[in-house]
Amino acid sequence: PSGPTDQQCCFRFTEVRIMARPFLEEQAAINIDFGSSFGQSYAVLNTQTSSGDSYGILQNPFPVLRYDLGYTNRDQSYTMEQVIDLYHRSGGTFGGFRLKDWADFSTNNYADTPTAVDQICIATENAGEYQMVRWYGTQGDLTQPRRLIKKPVDGSGLVAVDTVIATEYVIDYTTGLIQFNAGFEPLPSEVVTCGCLFDIPVRFEANLTGANLNTWDTLSASLNVVELLNP
Repeated sequence: PSGPTDQQCCFRFTEVRIMARPFLEEQAAINIDFGSSFGQSYAVLNTQTSSGDSYGILQNPFPVLRYDLGYTNRDQSYTMEQVIDLYHRSGGTFGGFRLKDWADFSTNNYADTPTAVDQICIATENAGEYQMVRWYGTQGDLTQPRRLIKKPVDGSGLVAVDTVIATEYVIDYTTGLIQFNAGFEPLPSEVVTCGCLFDIPVRFEANLTGANLNTWDTLSASLNVVELLNP
């Protein structure tokens, strides 16, 4: 027969287009309530031999932050309607947004006022361009744990070259890239440092469920978010 029989299967292949993840350049003012939990993890491949020896491979040096946010609107500073609005504008677990991690939001000792010499920047392949970085190991050593600062807080960035405060540069506060003006690019031997306040780019890790009406005017919900390494 020219067509499929009952014993034959027909498969229809649908083209799948991968869309860039949208990102809302706004700091979510979600209250991190008492009882909220958070953790950080690294991509580590651990194996154990039959003799009991343990080996590990650090697949990349970047930590991933996860927050289980205990949200309540009892102080009315950020309403449940705003939470729901953020969820829908993000497309649920699709889009990203900024979140302030109150345990680590400054290049200077986690929470102190930033200075221009806090962290060593990494040069990119583009002339005069550097990536802002938050180091957790030996600074400048590319084998060490670090967080690329992709979402510095607008206006908070400071830059120095060999400890001298720089002025001839611009910072892209949506990427954390520093671009020196033409003619003012640092020499390869010079060390570029920076300091800033920064947000963590995150997305909802799970759907918005489990909201509770505790009293007539108090709502609570658990919001799970996970860090985006490449927002």
